[in-house]
Amino acid sequence: MAGRRGPAGRRRPPPQRPARPGRRRRHRGARPPAPARPALRRAGRRHRPGRRVRGRPRRSRRPPGGVRRDRCRRPRAGGRGGRRVRSGPVRVGRRDRPRRRHAARGRPMTGRPEEEEWDVVVVGAGPAGSSAALGALAEDPSLRVLLLDRSDFPRDKSCGDGIAPQAIDVLAEVGAADVVAGWAPVRHLELARGDVRVSRTMRREAYVIPRAVLDARLVERAVERGAVLERHRATSLTTGPHGPVVSGDIAGRVVVGADGAHSLVRRALLGDRRQQRAIAIRGYAPTTDAVRGRQVIRYGARRHPSYAWAFDRGDGWANVGYGELLPPERERGSAPSRKLMLDQLEALIPGVAGSGGEWRGHHLPLSGWRWHQPDGPVLLVGDAAGLINPMTGEGIYYAVASGVAAGRAAARSLAAGDPDGAGARHRAEVRGLLGRHLRHTWTASRLAQSPRVVDAGIRAAAGDQHVFDSLVEIGLGGGRIDARLAGGLLHSLIRPARPTGAREPT
Repeated sequence: MAGRRGPAGRRRPPPQRPARPGRRRRHRGARPPAPARPALRRAGRRHRPGRRVRGRPRRSRRPPGGVRRDRCRRPRAGGRGGRRVRSGPVRVGRRDRPRRRHAARGRPMTGRPEEEEWDVVVVGAGPAGSSAALGALAEDPSLRVLLLDRSDFPRDKSCGDGIAPQAIDVLAEVGAADVVAGWAPVRHLELARGDVRVSRTMRREAYVIPRAVLDARLVERAVERGAVLERHRATSLTTGPHGPVVSGDIAGRVVVGADGAHSLVRRALLGDRRQQRAIAIRGYAPTTDAVRGRQVIRYGARRHPSYAWAFDRGDGWANVGYGELLPPERERGSAPSRKLMLDQLEALIPGVAGSGGEWRGHHLPLSGWRWHQPDGPVLLVGDAAGLINPMTGEGIYYAVASGVAAGRAAARSLAAGDPDGAGARHRAEVRGLLGRHLRHTWTASRLAQSPRVVDAGIRAAAGDQHVFDSLVEIGLGGGRIDARLAGGLLHSLIRPARPTGAREPT
């Protein structure tokens, strides 16, 4: 023992081995600091018996509106569940930053004695989901609305970026028509198949706005109205003791499925249903003189309706792409490859495929003769509801219109104390708004599978402005086949075909 004491009789410290590289060594007598109590909301856990369902924040802790953080569960390959990945705050715009910092504090998940519940939970914060939140809060600003999305904003989406005037009309009803501010309107539309072509001025102007901009602006408007935005990947939809539950522990009195073409909510509600689909690829290319100030659609020779497009954004760039109808599932055949679709785009609109970039592909679940919405507190909107124009592939108007309708149906059902009646309300409103239109677009899409009918429609539009406007309304908004359009189409079919030159915009 004497050998361990120094000259003054004091005890020497025991010898220490050098720490491993990259590892800090603590004193043996020191205890590691206690882990900090989690201050962020943790989502994605599976529901276990005896565990309380959570969802609504305390009002004293969180102001209406804001952005929340989340630990997002990503499914593992070959199995369910998986490792939790910590995510950062969702970015939606400068005006949210002060509110975001306050809202991101959150509160511990445990220690909450009472059961929590949101009034409306919206899965997916694209145009359909944000519109649903806006519709609910416009009807009742006191509602507790939670917006879930797996991505940060702004984020890109594969889309033609065309915003029809009918979509802006619907957004104006909920105070969000200003999402198009700063972008130049487009008034001219060209339709062509081979030598048959028409170019006219549309009755109402449209916009071409990248989805990275549009979606972030709509999310920002919803947050400003009082919705809470949270990054979260939904993993399941089940029925809890008081209503639907998302991801096992996010309860809502009404749930809106706005999670896109491969919707988890739709599969949980309706199962796997066969539906006609199309496939498309989209990119951005410098605007050329051939497409400047207009929207150009040129039909191809493959499975109809198939066409290439180039839509001028007004900022020196154009949204360009190609899409075609996929064969039914019962028929054998593979989807076209990326190379084939880019080759078709280059053949129909020369120069854009070679100069373009940011290519993204996507599937489109096309609308049918009749739209399905079950009874109950779970509503479907936009692509998740299979609401995409089968003649043109346009989906923004359907997303906005069905989203606002769902938000209103949810708010009115909750005000009546009957959340289970939201499905019937939503179905009645959407069918009243789009029912006849969907049957007419289904009929038009079947007719458009014939190249001869496509040519007849273009010739009829070249000879009659009303026919042209009617075709635009059917393809972009809520139009129908009226007697004058049907008569012009029939007249073009029975008269001898002759080439039509380009009609200059008026």
